[in-house]
Formats: sequence, structure tokens, C-alpha cells
Amino acid sequence: MILGKPGASIDLTSISNTELLEEPRCTEDLAPDQYALVLKDRHLKNCFILNISEDYTKIKMVIGAWWIKNQDWIDSNIPTSAPPYLESGGFRFLPDTPYIHHPYNGVTDAAKSLSCTLGACLLQQKLFNNDTYEEYVIRVDNHGDSSKATTHLDILREMGIPMKFVRDLDESDIKETIDRGLSIPVGLVIKGTPERPRGFTYCILIYGYSDTHWLAHDPIGRADIQRGFWVSNEEGSGKAVTYDIEESRNRIFFGGGCSAFAWLNCRKN
Repeated sequence: MILGKPGASIDLTSISNTELLEEPRCTEDLAPDQYALVLKDRHLKNCFILNISEDYTKIKMVIGAWWIKNQDWIDSNIPTSAPPYLESGGFRFLPDTPYIHHPYNGVTDAAKSLSCTLGACLLQQKLFNNDTYEEYVIRVDNHGDSSKATTHLDILREMGIPMKFVRDLDESDIKETIDRGLSIPVGLVIKGTPERPRGFTYCILIYGYSDTHWLAHDPIGRADIQRGFWVSNEEGSGKAVTYDIEESRNRIFFGGGCSAFAWLNCRKN
């Protein structure tokens, strides 16, 4: 993180108790008369940046030239807001993403779980409330085959919900969508081996990730990524499941590269 480039003039606010330093080093390595304490929420106006050195910036102001630790300051003129995700246990995830279970009644019927996955996604994105979700499920069931994407696209369009179905996402697309605060329904091929998945595809709701795993709500249950089908179809067994990114790669990106099926919010910012 840098506060600016040499030659720039900025206004600074301290975001924690910190120090002004004579040299770009920890206070433990400085004599007591080589640094001055600064409390949180102090403002420094018209600071001229003289130099930068890794995690430190040297500024010139009315009281002289000092080094500051970048992590302890923000530019007062740049709006800041909390990210839409939380980070814990190595995962970046979207809190309060609802889980909706679809009772298992055979592989073919499992495709109808799309109402659950899309519904949970739209509830998380605040495009649905409980009433509109119930309305959506009824309208989908009355309209036609709830396992088909076209059925859902027709109803969502009628309801004014800005969602689209795509077939060309890669791993970074999914992660970037989550970083923007949007959970994402993604297709998973459930038959066959991890090396050669085949046949039936349904959607899970990915709402987090780590360096090695996806964090998802699986409406059918916990999938058996190694052998195919599911380890369990009990209600709740698919809540907050983790699927190894590499082991599930061919099941999600079954065409290689940019080939994941997914549903995206196409609302214009």
C-alpha cells in the first residue's frame, strides 16, 4: 500500500495510534527523541510527499519532515468503505448468504434445485425478499420446466431481475464476482470421475473461496467430488461445503479454461 508518489500533496488521517518517525524504521530501533506519538483520528493537511521506502512515506508539513507508516494512515480525500466480504480461516466469503435445500428425488429431479440456488443468490444480493422469492418459485413452477435455464430467464425478466446465464467464466471471474459482494450460481458436473466428468449438471451457489477451496451452498447435499454423485443428501449437508478447487476443476470448467456455466447479475452500476 502506498499513500502517493513523491511530489504529490495529500491530506492524511491516522486510523490508529501511531508515530512520526525520523527514520523509516520501527520505534524499537529508534531512540525516544527520534519519534513522536500521534493519536488515532488526527488530521494532517497539505502534506507534501518527499520520498517513499517500502512501507513508509516521508512527508513535509508545517512541523517539519517526518516518516510515517503507510498502514496507519489514509488519504482523507479518498472515500473509504468496508469491503462486502469477510475473511476468516483463510477464506474470503460473503456473510449471511442463505442456504436453501432441495429434497433429493433422483438425479434428474435434482436439476429443479435451480430455483433454490438462484433464489438464495438473489436473496443474498437483496434482489429478492422472502415474499418475492416465494412468488418466483410459484411462477417458475407454473411457467414450465423448472430445470431449464430458459424458464428461469423468462420469469426473472418478467420480474425485472437483471440476471443472465453465461457459459464462459474462468476461476478469476468467479473470485472477482465474490470480491464485488455477489454470490454466484455455478454449474457442477456430478457424474463420472474428476478427470472425466460427464452427464448431469446442476448449480451450486459459490459465495467464498480460499487459495485451495471453494466455499459453497450445495442445494442437493455434499457432493462426492472424487467418485461422483453425493456423499449425503440430508437437509443441511450441503450448507457451507468446501470443494477443492483443483479436484473440482474439471467438474466446473468442464470445457477447459473459460467454460464454467454461471448466472451473473448484469445490473449496471
